[in-house]
Amino acid sequence: MITATGGNNGGAGIGGGWDGAGGAVEITGGTVFAQGVSGGTDIGPGNYGAASGSNTFTGGSIRLANGTIAPAPSNGTARVWCVTVPGLVPGATVVITSLDSYGVNDLFADENGNIYLWLPNGNHTFSANGALYVAAVEDADAMATTWHFYIAAFALADGTAALTLASQLDPDVFATWIATATFTVRFCTNLTEAAWTSFPAPERDGTTLTVPFSADLPSAFLRVLTQ
Repeated sequence: MITATGGNNGGAGIGGGWDGAGGAVEITGGTVFAQGVSGGTDIGPGNYGAASGSNTFTGGSIRLANGTIAPAPSNGTARVWCVTVPGLVPGATVVITSLDSYGVNDLFADENGNIYLWLPNGNHTFSANGALYVAAVEDADAMATTWHFYIAAFALADGTAALTLASQLDPDVFATWIATATFTVRFCTNLTEAAWTSFPAPERDGTTLTVPFSADLPSAFLRVLTQ
């Protein structure tokens, strides 16, 4: 684990001092915390310094205290963005699987239970300490989530409600996950009271869940839970 803090006179966390340029930085794994001081970038030039060199991230949990880095980082081929992975035990070792070609050795969650991966545009599916995460990167920093599905369509017919599920997961991964998941559908007619009532166990046909829904039931809010 590396903690790098700039000097008091405008130094970068990793890079140049006052009026100093950055350089060539390559991080392939491990846990890094970088913090610039008095106008210095977290990684790159110091205060009043010119951005130069390159920042190449092909692995690791890299946390920028102020979110400042120059030049913009890449994996050597494409621009990469910070993906925050939450929900981990603070200070614990983190084991990542299914991130091909990204270095995941010696990762530790910070005091908030987060790690910080740097990934290119696209949908990324991976596990962290056994929990399945998905992250959608689109030219901006992103937050990984364990929300594996959403309701893409809803229909009422013949006394039943049909809810169609969709996901950001890769189709094969989603199909495998949904095959072992257990779903509960609940309804509530008054959110103030939050008196949620479970329907009977839903029937599942592929990505469609079906539950009985009486036409006499007043307007209701629905919630779908899984484990």
